[in-house]
Amino acid sequence: MTNNYIKAGIILILTMLLLGGCKKYEEGPWLSLRSKNARIIGNWQLTDYSGTTHQINNQGETTIVVSFDGEYMSYNGENPLPYSEELVLEKGGVFNRTIINDGETMVFSGLWTWIDGKPNKTQIEYSHRIYTITRLKNKELKLYYYWKTDQTSGNSIDIYTVERIYTYVQ
Repeated sequence: MTNNYIKAGIILILTMLLLGGCKKYEEGPWLSLRSKNARIIGNWQLTDYSGTTHQINNQGETTIVVSFDGEYMSYNGENPLPYSEELVLEKGGVFNRTIINDGETMVFSGLWTWIDGKPNKTQIEYSHRIYTITRLKNKELKLYYYWKTDQTSGNSIDIYTVERIYTYVQ
């Protein structure tokens, strides 16, 4: 009887070590019974958003810090405005993104796709932007976006960096 418990314990430890190495997303989950496709499809509501935009040019440097607390969007902590965002990712690869910013509604539609495909599925593209998934749970999606351009030539300097973190829930 004790041998069976020892064997079961060894199998459990080995399984945990093997599955723990399969973690794809920086913030988890380390194990899910639902496929990545099943978890990402749905209606997602933005609950948290933060990031920076940094520009260096001949006139100097500018940094803008953007934040959203689930109700208000602000830039550099000033003039918070009502904001909401819904992202719908459909099974057929269609996305719809609805943003309401200070009462003005904007709707974006198009196609979304996995960038790195099977077996990874750690990046998606929609609206001509590539997002890295840092968390994909049944009811929570966290995306990271980074973009940098350097259009420096001769005496002209123009370096632009954007970094964003989006948290959505269903």
